Amino acid sequence: MVNFYRKGYPVKVIVDDRLPLYPNPAGKYVDQLFNSKMSPNNAWWSVILEKAYCKMNVNCANINSGTALLSFYDLTGMPTMKHELEGMLNDDFYKIVSEATSKTWPMVASCVNGEYGL
Repeated sequence: MVNFYRKGYPVKVIVDDRLPLYPNPAGKYVDQLFNSKMSPNNAWWSVILEKAYCKMNVNCANINSGTALLSFYDLTGMPTMKHELEGMLNDDFYKIVSEATSKTWPMVASCVNGEYGL
């Protein structure tokens, strides 16, 4: 069972042992997981977490995109904040990161796909 939050309310998701695999052109499945993979030391937590997240959102197609901010909210149920760095002074950015660090808040950074050559 995996615990999430939806609109601030706790949601328990029970995960079965069926994992999504890539289909091949003949319509048969190959032994390759659809999205997340086991870690190099064979930990399954990311695969199970992704399956539970898909199930909470009805299916994997409904989580085709998203943000780390939304994921943090769904995992913790805690309020999240978004800061746009475009036009922000370095000192202002440093102040935000320093405050979050001093309060031991989790932080994540992301960028739009394709921007800045990424």
